[in-house]
Amino acid sequence: MTPSLNVGRIYAAMKAKGWGRKTTCVNCGMANETLNKILAGQIPRRIDALFRLCDGLEISMRELFVIPGSDPGGMEHFEIRRG
Repeated sequence: MTPSLNVGRIYAAMKAKGWGRKTTCVNCGMANETLNKILAGQIPRRIDALFRLCDGLEISMRELFVIPGSDPGGMEHFEIRRG
């Protein structure tokens, strides 16, 4: 199964911080084009953009992805490691 981006969680984190797209880009250190692709559900070419987004929005990588056919408790089978 291929995980997909949890765009709803990204929007919820942006809303919780009171950030629009421009402010999110500035605070997460990414180009508007990159954020637009992420919000369209596309995984960016450079994975570091996802790490910066998570850091800026204060969400975990686990929250950033959804595994099709799994419930929220099923995320223990999916892990991304830095390094």
